[in-house]
Amino acid sequence: MPLVSDTAYPRLEINTSAMEVARFTPTPAEIAFVRRRARQDGVRLALLVLLKSFQRLGYFVAFEDIPPVIVEHVADAVPGLTNPATVLADYQTSTYRSRLTSLVREYAGVAAFGRLVLLCHKARD
Repeated sequence: MPLVSDTAYPRLEINTSAMEVARFTPTPAEIAFVRRRARQDGVRLALLVLLKSFQRLGYFVAFEDIPPVIVEHVADAVPGLTNPATVLADYQTSTYRSRLTSLVREYAGVAAFGRLVLLCHKARD
């Protein structure tokens, strides 16, 4: 029987296995993207955590729903990043979150549903 995390609507489990945590290891290209797009460590960590969770799940989740072990793993994988888990909570309620999600969409090459529908209608006209 498949795990809930492997179904059509995957979720991040609180008791995350080491194999699952390893899936969140950023690639050199992802690290370079984050360094180009963000200057502060807190923003870099938030962007990278959003990117990796979006890649794994296919949708954006609240920072508070991402297990701390994953945040720590992502922070440890990038030299110079600290692990300010409390900083992520600040980005959850700020306008910065929408900017970060836009950057993730740009990197992933996807569009928000509303924009996609709008673009399709314009293309038909």
